[in-house]
Amino acid sequence: MKIFIDTNILLDIYHLSSTDLEELRKILKLVEVGKIELLVSRQVIDEFWRNREGVIADAIKVFKESGAKSKVPNIIRGYAGAEELRKLVVETNAKVKELLAEAEKDIESSTLKADEVVNELFDKVTVGKID
Repeated sequence: MKIFIDTNILLDIYHLSSTDLEELRKILKLVEVGKIELLVSRQVIDEFWRNREGVIADAIKVFKESGAKSKVPNIIRGYAGAEELRKLVVETNAKVKELLAEAEKDIESSTLKADEVVNELFDKVTVGKID
């Protein structure tokens, strides 16, 4: 069976969970044993590399916006849980910052889990003129 992979499918890999990426690796095993032939054109590969950074930037932007915020009015600040809430907000924002730093290193070195799967895929695809 021959399967053509479009650029949008390749870029969607960056939206997959770790579990989904492992499922995709199972498909790549089918390529290894000759059950599936993956086809892409040079144009698809070039388009993928041109757009990879934008897809990742969008995902990082959404994650940055996921930081915690809490506006506690004076009438609530007297409750014991208000201080706990403040601490949780600080901890959450620190964790977001920590994860962003880790991700930025992996983005720069192209070692995101999605990058690993894409590279595996590119190693196994048939690149050529697709008509």
